[in-house]
Amino acid sequence: MNNLLSEEDLCELLAQGHPDAFRELYNRYWKKVYNIALNYLKQPQEAEDLVQNIFIKLWLKRNTIAGVQHLDAYLRVVTRNEIVSWFRKNQLSLIELDSNIPVSTDESQLPHAMAVSRESAALISKAIEQLPPQRRQVFKLSREQGLSYDQIASRTGIVRETVKKHIVRALSSIRQYLEVNK
Repeated sequence: MNNLLSEEDLCELLAQGHPDAFRELYNRYWKKVYNIALNYLKQPQEAEDLVQNIFIKLWLKRNTIAGVQHLDAYLRVVTRNEIVSWFRKNQLSLIELDSNIPVSTDESQLPHAMAVSRESAALISKAIEQLPPQRRQVFKLSREQGLSYDQIASRTGIVRETVKKHIVRALSSIRQYLEVNK
C-alpha cells in the first residue's frame, strides 16, 4: 500500500474493504491511539486491549468511514469514547478521567476505591440531573451515547456551536456541583 495516500483516500479504500488500507491506517495511528489510552488508563495491557478494540470496531464499521477527512481527530474521539466506556465498565468515576488522578493498583485499596467511585458516580448523576433539560439532553447524548457535536445538532435541531456551548457549560456546572458537594 502506498504510504503517500491521504487519510481521505485510505478511508475510501477501507470503506471498500481493502485490508491493505486498514493495515496502513493501523500502522499510521496505533501508536497515537495507544499513547492516548495509556495516558488515561496507566496500564499498558489495558491500553493495548483498548487499541485493539478500537481498530476492530474501525474495521467492522469500515463502510461508515468513507468521507472522513480528519482521521486523526476521528480516532481521538473514538478513543475518548472507548476510554469513558472502559472507566464505566470498571466502575471508576469520570472524575478520575477528567482530573488524571492515577488509579491505584494496590488490591488492598480496591474496596475503598470502589466505594469512592460509587459515591463519585452518584454525585455526578445528581449534578447531571441539576442541569437545564436541553443542556442535560445534549450532555447525555455526548457522554452516554458518544455522539459527535454534529450528530447531536442534527438529532436535536440546534446549531453545532450551541451544542458545544452546552457541553462546555454542562462540564463547568458539574465541576462546580462536585466542588460544593465534596
